[in-house]
Amino acid sequence: QAAFKACGEWQDAPPKSSLGQYFVGVAPMADGEATGRDLAMDSARVQTVKFLGEQIATGSVRVDTVSGSGAGVASTMSQQGSTERAAAGIAAYVKDEAWCVVPVTNAKGNFTQVKVLAFLPNASLQAAAAAAAQAAGAK
Repeated sequence: QAAFKACGEWQDAPPKSSLGQYFVGVAPMADGEATGRDLAMDSARVQTVKFLGEQIATGSVRVDTVSGSGAGVASTMSQQGSTERAAAGIAAYVKDEAWCVVPVTNAKGNFTQVKVLAFLPNASLQAAAAAAAQAAGAK
């Protein structure tokens, strides 16, 4: 965690916005920056899918493109394979806003640690929820 101190406040607590929801994606140690960035965005998208599942389950967001109760759709989205498919399905809606890339050298070699501040605008919430539910395989 000390390596990320230069990242700014967002890396410990995502900012709040009336325009949408922020997520902080964290990559495991990666062999290179490009891989680290991809893994960090994957992490942010998985968090977004969980958030969307909660919004669907509570009825805050309604998904008309799939059938079943909000809780059932959210449950499908929370299953491991479904979460990964849903995360890929919402890639167009979750945008990166800031990056923190930290090179790390240890006894095992040179690695990169990456965090990303990602944002899902409110204007995309409904479309992202529908895309996530469909990609997750909710019927």
